Amino acid sequence: MIRLKFKIVLLLITLLIGMFVLTGASYAASYTYTTIDDPWGVSGTYAMSINDNGDVVGYYNDGNGYAHGFLYKGGSYTTLDDPLAVVRGTYAMGINDSGEVVGYYYDGNGYAHGFLYKGGSYTALDDPLEVGQSQGGGGTWAYGINNNEEVVGEYWGADGTGYGVITAGFLYMDGAYTTLVTPPSNYILWDVNGINDSGEVVGLYGYCPDGPCDSYDPAYGVGFPL
Repeated sequence: MIRLKFKIVLLLITLLIGMFVLTGASYAASYTYTTIDDPWGVSGTYAMSINDNGDVVGYYNDGNGYAHGFLYKGGSYTTLDDPLAVVRGTYAMGINDSGEVVGYYYDGNGYAHGFLYKGGSYTALDDPLEVGQSQGGGGTWAYGINNNEEVVGEYWGADGTGYGVITAGFLYMDGAYTTLVTPPSNYILWDVNGINDSGEVVGLYGYCPDGPCDSYDPAYGVGFPL
């Protein structure tokens, strides 16, 4: 009699597990897709980031190919244009749960500047080690922000070879910039594009198979956690 009860209980557990698996499979398949098209995005809309409130940021291209950042919140679109953006436009790339947005814009000389959009105001984010602007290009690009207002991105820095510049990842925290480096010398962090609330970051690094990286080496992009 004891064995019979055991078998019945075991059968019930098996049935429950089966129902759970089937329910989980059905749940996993029941996604809803919502198209995000900014009404001003004549040449396309690009959604880049979403926070836990469902707020989405990205950028759209107008009829002239000029980029504008946007915030999609509660079914409505708000254009985000850094007032200093002159050439190529503004790109909104990341948003945290407080609604703070980071991205980048291009000035009148075509140089990139990161920005933090907070409380209706824009603050420029320019890594002090950025040297690309003095050599005819480059700048600072901000890609991600967490709920601690820590920002990650990339900048053009000196490559140490005399050839020119190379991109490097950065972390902006408490008003200070930290360059994120990947050893050995034939690896270089191209950019860091995401950060969570624990300070863990993800991004892309380049591998130069012929020796130390410089601006002329062929580089192979590899994803990484840090």
